[in-house]
Amino acid sequence: MKIVFNNYPDITKVIIWQDGKYNILDDDADISTQGIAGITENNNLVGVFVDSKKVFFAFETQVYSLSPTEFECSNTYINKDERCFILKNRDIEICNIIYKPFIDPGIMFYEVDLEEFDILLFLSNNVLKNKETLESFIESK
Repeated sequence: MKIVFNNYPDITKVIIWQDGKYNILDDDADISTQGIAGITENNNLVGVFVDSKKVFFAFETQVYSLSPTEFECSNTYINKDERCFILKNRDIEICNIIYKPFIDPGIMFYEVDLEEFDILLFLSNNVLKNKETLESFIESK
């Protein structure tokens, strides 16, 4: 299975994911994409994509089908320096990542969007927030 993702946060590039491996390429040809993904601090791919109007979550080398009505996603601080991203589908945990979010050192001097460099925060706040945001994502693809 070959999936082409928009690369978050660098929209000038795409991520080609195939057989559990990924390559990041320039989006010179305005390639058609199936979803959005990014790379975690441990160099793992994390993304959401649509194929035949069904939605999937890609994590490391695995792909999980998501039910738009039976999934739960959270991304909360577990201490002052770390967040925990958890994704469940039909009450089965498919992803649990503890990570240190990127904090722009200039945050005190100018307005910064905390999601700007954080694929996990972007997914949990925009794509996997609830049934409506996931259905909207499916329709956009």
